[in-house]
Amino acid sequence: MNSVSWFLYFVQFISNLSVITLIALIILGIGLSLTLVFAAIEQELSYNDWPSNPLWKISRNLAIALGIFTFIALFLPSKDTMYAIAASQVGEQIIQLEEVQEVGGEVGAIAKDAITLLRQNIQEQLTEERGETSSKPVQAD
Repeated sequence: MNSVSWFLYFVQFISNLSVITLIALIILGIGLSLTLVFAAIEQELSYNDWPSNPLWKISRNLAIALGIFTFIALFLPSKDTMYAIAASQVGEQIIQLEEVQEVGGEVGAIAKDAITLLRQNIQEQLTEERGETSSKPVQAD
């Protein structure tokens, strides 16, 4: 497999990872909410000290996992972003090729010459029009 094939594989992997991360965030969020509710209810019913309650420890672990998965979800690029980065890299490599720079230089020179010729033609037409208008007699009504 070449580097493009590996990149396409990597993009699909990141896309799948972001879906799994989203599912994990939803499950962890629901789990944390339920654990906090049940821990609060149990504490109210039994009047236990909250650090000794095992549900609070589970809630803490769920909150830590939720924070980690949120961090991962924030920094995973989307599939479109990864394709845009790849297109940018390819475009930069194409621009840096000497052949492209030579062709670009030739095209730039041709464009410069064409602009110079157009300016000369416009100047000639303007001087001809000025010469014709000044040589025509003005008719009085």
